[in-house]
Amino acid sequence: MPPILIPAYQPDPSLLQLVSRLQHLGCTQIVVVNDGSTPDRAAIFDQLPDTVTVLHHAHNQGKGAALRTGLRHLSEGQHLAVVFADADGQHAPVDIVRVAVRSQIHPDVLILGARKFTAPGVPFRSRVGNWAIRLLLLAATGRWFRDSQTGLRSVPRAIWPRLLELTSNRYEFETEMLLECRKLPKQSISIQTLYTDSNKGSHFNPVRDSLQILQTVVRWRLGNFQQTQKRL
Repeated sequence: MPPILIPAYQPDPSLLQLVSRLQHLGCTQIVVVNDGSTPDRAAIFDQLPDTVTVLHHAHNQGKGAALRTGLRHLSEGQHLAVVFADADGQHAPVDIVRVAVRSQIHPDVLILGARKFTAPGVPFRSRVGNWAIRLLLLAATGRWFRDSQTGLRSVPRAIWPRLLELTSNRYEFETEMLLECRKLPKQSISIQTLYTDSNKGSHFNPVRDSLQILQTVVRWRLGNFQQTQKRL
Protein backbone atom coordinates (compact mmCIF):
# COMPACT_ATOMS: atom_id res chain seq x y z
CA MET A 1 0.00 0.00 0.00
CA PRO A 2 1.37 3.48 -0.80
CA PRO A 3 2.40 5.80 2.04
CA ILE A 4 -0.14 8.21 3.51
CA LEU A 5 1.02 11.83 3.81
CA ILE A 6 -0.89 14.03 6.27
CA PRO A 7 -0.09 17.75 6.66
CA ALA A 8 -1.22 18.95 10.08
CA TYR A 9 -1.53 22.42 11.54
CA GLN A 10 -3.05 22.87 15.01
CA PRO A 11 -4.55 19.35 15.04
CA ASP A 12 -6.84 18.10 17.77
CA PRO A 13 -6.84 14.57 19.23
CA SER A 14 -8.86 13.31 16.25
CA LEU A 15 -5.51 13.10 14.40
CA LEU A 16 -4.51 10.32 16.80
CA GLN A 17 -7.76 8.49 16.10
CA LEU A 18 -7.27 8.87 12.36
CA VAL A 19 -3.74 7.46 12.45
CA SER A 20 -4.78 4.60 14.73
CA ARG A 21 -7.65 3.65 12.43
CA LEU A 22 -5.46 3.84 9.31
CA GLN A 23 -2.91 1.53 10.88
CA HIS A 24 -5.68 -0.87 11.89
CA LEU A 25 -6.84 -0.89 8.26
CA GLY A 26 -3.38 -1.85 7.02
CA CYS A 27 -1.56 1.41 6.31
CA THR A 28 2.01 0.59 7.27
CA GLN A 29 3.70 3.87 6.33
CA ILE A 30 2.26 7.16 7.51
CA VAL A 31 4.07 10.50 7.35
CA VAL A 32 2.71 13.45 9.34
CA VAL A 33 4.08 16.95 8.77
CA ASN A 34 3.68 19.30 11.72
CA ASP A 35 3.36 22.61 9.89
CA GLY A 36 4.54 24.87 12.69
CA SER A 37 1.77 24.14 15.20
CA THR A 38 1.92 25.99 18.50
CA PRO A 39 3.66 24.35 21.52
CA ASP A 40 0.34 23.44 23.14
CA ARG A 41 -0.24 20.91 20.33
CA ALA A 42 3.13 19.20 20.84
CA ALA A 43 1.56 16.52 23.03
CA ILE A 44 -0.60 15.36 20.12
CA PHE A 45 2.40 14.81 17.87
CA ASP A 46 4.31 13.19 20.75
CA GLN A 47 1.50 10.66 21.19
CA LEU A 48 1.69 9.43 17.61
CA PRO A 49 3.06 5.86 17.39
CA ASP A 50 6.79 5.40 16.86
CA THR A 51 5.98 3.74 13.54
CA VAL A 52 4.71 7.09 12.22
CA THR A 53 7.26 9.47 10.70
CA VAL A 54 6.73 13.02 12.01
CA LEU A 55 8.41 15.91 10.19
CA HIS A 56 8.42 19.43 11.65
CA HIS A 57 8.34 22.99 10.35
CA ALA A 58 9.71 25.54 12.79
CA HIS A 59 6.88 27.90 11.83
CA ASN A 60 3.67 27.67 9.85
CA GLN A 61 4.41 27.67 6.12
CA GLY A 62 1.12 26.47 4.64
CA LYS A 63 -0.40 23.24 3.41
CA GLY A 64 1.45 23.27 0.09
CA ALA A 65 4.80 23.69 1.79
CA ALA A 66 3.99 20.85 4.19
CA LEU A 67 3.07 18.54 1.32
CA ARG A 68 6.35 19.34 -0.44
CA THR A 69 8.28 18.59 2.76
CA GLY A 70 6.60 15.20 2.91
CA LEU A 71 7.24 14.56 -0.78
CA ARG A 72 10.95 15.36 -0.41
CA HIS A 73 11.17 12.85 2.42
CA LEU A 74 9.31 10.13 0.51
CA SER A 75 11.36 10.75 -2.64
CA GLU A 76 14.24 8.99 -0.91
CA GLY A 77 12.27 5.74 -1.13
CA GLN A 78 10.99 3.70 -4.07
CA HIS A 79 7.28 4.42 -3.74
CA LEU A 80 5.26 4.53 -6.95
CA ALA A 81 2.64 6.92 -5.53
CA VAL A 82 1.63 8.74 -2.37
CA VAL A 83 -1.81 9.38 -0.89
CA PHE A 84 -2.46 12.87 0.48
CA ALA A 85 -5.03 13.07 3.30
CA ASP A 86 -6.22 15.88 5.55
CA ALA A 87 -5.89 15.97 9.33
CA ASP A 88 -9.12 17.91 10.03
CA GLY A 89 -11.60 15.03 9.92
CA GLN A 90 -12.92 15.58 6.39
CA HIS A 91 -11.79 12.15 5.23
CA ALA A 92 -13.12 8.90 6.64
CA PRO A 93 -10.25 6.42 7.22
CA VAL A 94 -12.04 3.81 5.10
CA ASP A 95 -12.13 6.27 2.17
CA ILE A 96 -8.41 7.01 2.53
CA VAL A 97 -7.74 3.28 2.36
CA ARG A 98 -10.02 2.91 -0.68
CA VAL A 99 -7.94 5.52 -2.52
CA ALA A 100 -4.74 3.79 -1.41
CA VAL A 101 -5.95 0.39 -2.62
CA ARG A 102 -6.97 1.84 -5.98
CA SER A 103 -3.54 3.45 -6.17
CA GLN A 104 -1.92 0.03 -5.77
CA ILE A 105 -3.76 -1.10 -8.90
CA HIS A 106 -3.20 2.13 -10.86
CA PRO A 107 -0.06 3.81 -9.44
CA ASP A 108 0.36 5.95 -12.57
CA VAL A 109 -3.12 7.49 -12.31
CA LEU A 110 -4.13 10.66 -10.46
CA ILE A 111 -6.89 9.43 -8.15
CA LEU A 112 -9.17 11.98 -6.49
CA GLY A 113 -11.56 11.37 -3.63
CA ALA A 114 -14.67 13.30 -4.72
CA ARG A 115 -17.21 14.62 -2.23
CA LYS A 116 -20.87 15.18 -3.05
CA PHE A 117 -21.63 18.85 -2.57
CA THR A 118 -25.39 18.42 -2.80
CA ALA A 119 -25.31 16.35 0.39
CA PRO A 120 -27.01 17.75 3.53
CA GLY A 121 -24.73 19.67 5.87
CA VAL A 122 -22.32 21.02 3.26
CA PRO A 123 -21.55 24.67 4.15
CA PHE A 124 -22.84 27.09 1.52
CA ARG A 125 -19.41 28.70 1.07
CA SER A 126 -17.86 25.28 0.39
CA ARG A 127 -20.51 24.37 -2.18
CA VAL A 128 -20.24 27.65 -4.07
CA GLY A 129 -16.46 27.89 -3.82
CA ASN A 130 -15.87 24.40 -5.14
CA TRP A 131 -18.23 24.89 -8.06
CA ALA A 132 -16.55 28.18 -8.98
CA ILE A 133 -13.07 26.65 -8.94
CA ARG A 134 -14.23 23.63 -10.96
CA LEU A 135 -15.63 25.93 -13.63
CA LEU A 136 -12.42 27.96 -13.62
CA LEU A 137 -10.34 24.80 -14.09
CA LEU A 138 -12.64 23.64 -16.86
CA ALA A 139 -12.16 26.93 -18.70
CA ALA A 140 -8.39 26.81 -18.21
CA THR A 141 -7.69 23.14 -18.95
CA GLY A 142 -10.76 21.71 -20.66
CA ARG A 143 -11.00 19.06 -17.93
CA TRP A 144 -13.82 18.66 -15.44
CA PHE A 145 -13.00 17.80 -11.83
CA ARG A 146 -15.80 16.43 -9.65
CA ASP A 147 -14.10 17.92 -6.58
CA SER A 148 -11.36 20.43 -7.31
CA GLN A 149 -10.46 21.08 -3.68
CA THR A 150 -10.34 17.58 -2.31
CA GLY A 151 -7.33 16.96 -0.10
CA LEU A 152 -7.67 13.20 -0.59
CA ARG A 153 -5.74 12.23 -3.68
CA SER A 154 -3.20 9.67 -4.87
CA VAL A 155 -0.35 11.29 -6.77
CA PRO A 156 1.92 9.24 -9.10
CA ARG A 157 5.65 9.48 -8.52
CA ALA A 158 6.23 10.70 -12.09
CA ILE A 159 4.77 14.10 -11.19
CA TRP A 160 6.61 14.57 -7.86
CA PRO A 161 9.64 16.42 -9.31
CA ARG A 162 7.36 19.01 -10.91
CA LEU A 163 5.37 19.44 -7.71
CA LEU A 164 8.57 20.01 -5.74
CA GLU A 165 9.40 22.88 -8.08
CA LEU A 166 6.12 24.72 -7.42
CA THR A 167 6.35 27.84 -5.29
CA SER A 168 2.78 28.08 -3.98
CA ASN A 169 2.64 27.32 -0.26
CA ARG A 170 -0.98 27.38 0.82
CA TYR A 171 -4.18 25.81 -0.50
CA GLU A 172 -3.53 27.06 -4.03
CA PHE A 173 -0.84 24.36 -4.21
CA GLU A 174 -3.59 21.75 -4.62
CA THR A 175 -5.07 23.65 -7.55
CA GLU A 176 -1.66 24.17 -9.13
CA MET A 177 -1.12 20.43 -8.73
CA LEU A 178 -4.22 19.71 -10.82
CA LEU A 179 -2.90 22.05 -13.51
CA GLU A 180 0.43 20.23 -13.54
CA CYS A 181 -1.33 16.85 -13.61
CA ARG A 182 -3.79 17.78 -16.36
CA LYS A 183 -2.24 15.35 -18.87
CA LEU A 184 -2.13 12.42 -16.47
CA PRO A 185 -4.89 9.79 -16.58
CA LYS A 186 -7.41 10.63 -13.88
CA GLN A 187 -9.97 8.73 -11.83
CA SER A 188 -12.43 9.88 -9.19
CA ILE A 189 -13.73 7.85 -6.27
CA SER A 190 -16.89 8.93 -4.48
CA ILE A 191 -16.18 9.47 -0.79
CA GLN A 192 -18.21 10.47 2.22
CA THR A 193 -18.90 14.18 2.62
CA LEU A 194 -17.92 15.02 6.19
CA TYR A 195 -18.20 18.49 7.68
CA THR A 196 -18.01 18.80 11.47
CA ASP A 197 -19.38 22.01 13.04
CA SER A 198 -19.60 23.65 9.60
CA ASN A 199 -15.98 22.77 8.94
CA LYS A 200 -14.64 24.84 11.83
CA GLY A 201 -11.52 22.67 11.95
CA SER A 202 -10.42 23.84 8.54
CA HIS A 203 -7.84 26.62 8.24
CA PHE A 204 -9.04 27.58 4.74
CA ASN A 205 -9.72 31.32 4.50
CA PRO A 206 -12.59 31.72 1.98
CA VAL A 207 -11.55 35.17 0.76
CA ARG A 208 -7.75 35.09 0.89
CA ASP A 209 -7.27 31.51 -0.24
CA SER A 210 -9.92 31.70 -2.98
CA LEU A 211 -8.21 34.79 -4.39
CA GLN A 212 -4.85 33.01 -4.35
CA ILE A 213 -6.38 30.06 -6.19
CA LEU A 214 -7.88 32.42 -8.78
CA GLN A 215 -4.52 34.14 -9.25
CA THR A 216 -2.81 30.76 -9.63
CA VAL A 217 -5.14 29.65 -12.43
CA VAL A 218 -5.01 33.00 -14.24
CA ARG A 219 -1.20 33.13 -14.00
CA TRP A 220 -0.94 29.58 -15.33
CA ARG A 221 -3.34 30.32 -18.21
CA LEU A 222 -1.48 33.49 -19.19
CA GLY A 223 1.83 31.63 -19.08
CA ASN A 224 0.49 28.94 -21.41
CA PHE A 225 -0.92 31.58 -23.77
CA GLN A 226 2.42 33.39 -23.95
CA GLN A 227 4.24 30.12 -24.72
CA THR A 228 1.76 29.37 -27.50
CA GLN A 229 2.26 32.83 -29.00
CA LYS A 230 6.03 32.34 -29.03
CA ARG A 231 5.67 29.09 -30.97
CA LEU A 232 3.50 30.75 -33.65
